[in-house]
Amino acid sequence: MAEATDNKFQIQNFAAGEIVPGLQNMDATTNGTVEMCHTAAYYFIGKDPTFALACSIPFGPNARQQNAWFLEGGGNQLINDFVKKFNLYAIPGGNTGTQMGGWFARKSIPSKISPD
Repeated sequence: MAEATDNKFQIQNFAAGEIVPGLQNMDATTNGTVEMCHTAAYYFIGKDPTFALACSIPFGPNARQQNAWFLEGGGNQLINDFVKKFNLYAIPGGNTGTQMGGWFARKSIPSKISPD
């Protein structure tokens, strides 16, 4: 990136734990320890459940629907209006699609499912 911008923009990658533990990367960005991070917003629902809307949620939209909402439906602006109070600016950086979800009669799924 530095070469393409005549050294005006540089990115140095750090692995989780090199500066702060992985799940503290948002806090490190908020308080200025680092300038940016790449994370899944749902890791921070303990701070505010609204963070779940910036990620895949069970029974939520699929990847194409979510991208359409972010990019064409005003979703990214809504997310940025929300994260502003955390001193953040969000840019979509990948999409894994909806999270698995389901309603089950038992607490655990048997290892072998019979056809009957």
